[in-house]
Amino acid sequence: MTKAILKTILFSFLILASCAAINWIIIPNNPNAYQAAKIDKLDMLQKTGSPKIVLVGGSNLAFSIDSELLANEFGMPVVNMGLAKSVGLQYLLEESRPFIQSGDVVIVALEYEMFYDLYFGSDGLVVELQYVPDGFKHLKSWGQYKMFASKFGPIMQAKFTGFIRKGTGSLVDDIYRRNGFNTYGDLITHLDAEPKYSTHELFENNEPFHDESIELLNEFYQDMLRIGARVVMTAPPLVETEFTKHRDKIDDLYARLRENLSLPVISDPGDYVYPPRMMFDTAYHLLREGRRARTYQLLNDLVKTNGIGFGGLRGDQV
Repeated sequence: MTKAILKTILFSFLILASCAAINWIIIPNNPNAYQAAKIDKLDMLQKTGSPKIVLVGGSNLAFSIDSELLANEFGMPVVNMGLAKSVGLQYLLEESRPFIQSGDVVIVALEYEMFYDLYFGSDGLVVELQYVPDGFKHLKSWGQYKMFASKFGPIMQAKFTGFIRKGTGSLVDDIYRRNGFNTYGDLITHLDAEPKYSTHELFENNEPFHDESIELLNEFYQDMLRIGARVVMTAPPLVETEFTKHRDKIDDLYARLRENLSLPVISDPGDYVYPPRMMFDTAYHLLREGRRARTYQLLNDLVKTNGIGFGGLRGDQV
């Protein structure tokens, strides 16, 4: 009986492993899918000389920053690494770390959930690793592997469904596509679209704050200082309805960060709040008007920050 059970388990495992291999390796990914943009961003980060500005965060950077404006103001190349918050805080820092060099300025802008339910990541990490398999070396914790295992099956099922429907495992629309990014790494396909924002509930899983996030960011900061790079943290943009609803939790988070983080927190979350008419589709994604306002707010915060070494804004931009 025991041997029969073991054979059944082994046979089932082999079937699952075969299905996983077929989905992961054989079914093609769409080369123009949104997640494929990380290939270009990593290539850009590796090839851009120093000093440079590196933007590290999720889609709040992909959708909601004007990197060209930053580059022109400070006379430095800018690489926007933002793509998806669901890769998790751990992975986000690790994938950029090898390419940051002396003289670089790293601006970290993290979606609030990265300190809570998205600390280890979610389905976005599984999808990204299909396009950047070398990224497996950046998985550093059991929590990441556990998350990966829980999300792998549903993502592979979705990939198979996409293959049956369209002949490729990753679907593309008019906005979320690899060739919708400019040469800085900013997505620009949505800028003049009609607002689609309806609701985007933050903290919906009510997971507690991950204390490890403080340790991780402090470690990253010290490593960057050792190689001669500078690091600051800024707040992400957020629609005013969600900010109002979760104001106490956001204030508590930033009080915790300012008290315990080694790296400078240069922004007040309340300065990065925007009305629904400026939002595209989620609580973090800005249309053209909001994107410009967010960028100028960041410029002003950078100028006010001691030790960054940036000059002041021109009078007509303040």
